[in-house]
Amino acid sequence: AGYLVSNVLVNGSSVGVVTSYTFGSVTADQTIAVSFNSSGIGVTPTTLNYTATLGGANPATQTFVVTNTRLTAFDFTNTVSYSAGAGAWFTVSPVTGNLAAGGSQVLTGTVDSASVGAGVYVATNTISSSNGDATKIVVTLTVPRPVVLSGTRVYDGTVDAMNDILTIVNKISGDDLTLSGSGTLASKDVGAQAITSFGNLALGGAAAGNYTLTGASGSVTITKADQTITFPAIPAQPLANGSLALSASAASGLAVSFAVISGPGTIAGNVITFNGMGENTVKASQTGDGNWNAAADVTRTFPVYN
Repeated sequence: AGYLVSNVLVNGSSVGVVTSYTFGSVTADQTIAVSFNSSGIGVTPTTLNYTATLGGANPATQTFVVTNTRLTAFDFTNTVSYSAGAGAWFTVSPVTGNLAAGGSQVLTGTVDSASVGAGVYVATNTISSSNGDATKIVVTLTVPRPVVLSGTRVYDGTVDAMNDILTIVNKISGDDLTLSGSGTLASKDVGAQAITSFGNLALGGAAAGNYTLTGASGSVTITKADQTITFPAIPAQPLANGSLALSASAASGLAVSFAVISGPGTIAGNVITFNGMGENTVKASQTGDGNWNAAADVTRTFPVYN
C-alpha cells in the first residue's frame, strides 16, 4: 500500500499537500518534487510527562493522537515497556484499534502512581501497525522524594531551624540539591525537636524537581547553651554600713546566687552582713537549667574597714 503525500515542491517552492497542480503558460522546463511520509503511522506528541505526589492521588490522564499516513486502513496495537526501577504503572486506552487511510484517533494514557515509590521512571509505548510500521512515545513519571532533614544547634530561645544547620539526609549522592529559608520546631527547648513547619523552606539546584517539601520530615537536636556571669568589682566597705546588697547577672537571665568563700561576712540571699573588719571573698554562681550549662563562678574580694 502507498503512503500519503507530505509535501509538494514546484520549482523548489512548496505548494503544500496537494494531489494535483495546474501550470499556467509554460515556456520552459518545470520541476515537481513530491515527498511522502516515511512511516505509515505517526504519533503526536512524542513524549508524555507526569508528576505525582508520593502517597497521593494519581496524576491527571493525558492524551496523544495516532495517525495513519498510508493510503489503506490498518490495525494498530500499543505495547508498553519499562526501564529499570518499576513496571506496570502506565496503561493506554484503547490498547488496539483500526485506522482508516489518512485517519487519526485520540488515545488516553493513565498512570498508577500508587504502584511506585519516589523516583523518576521511564516507559516506552510502541505503537505498531498491521502493515509493519511502528512509532514510539516516551513516557516519564516523576514522583518527588519528600526530603528528610536533620540538624544540630545550640539553644537560643527560638523555635527557628535555619537552613544552614539542616542537612538533607536522604539526598541521592551526586544530586545538585540545595535548601534555603527556615523551618519551625515543635519546641525551643533542649532535646530532639521535630520540625513542624516547612513552609518557609525552599529547595533549589538542578535536582530540585525530584524532591519535595510536601510530606517532608525531620528534627533538630538542640544542645545546652553556655552562659557567663557579670559580677562587678566591690569597693572597700566601712564596717559602719553593716551590710551590702550584692548585684550580679547571668547571660541566661537566670538568678545568680552568692556565697562567702572567706572572711568574716555572712550572706542571706544577695545581702552580705559585715561581722567585723577584714577581707571578704564572695562567689557568684549560676548552676544552669535544662537549657543552659552552669556558668563559671566569679569571685570578688573586698576589705571591710573601721
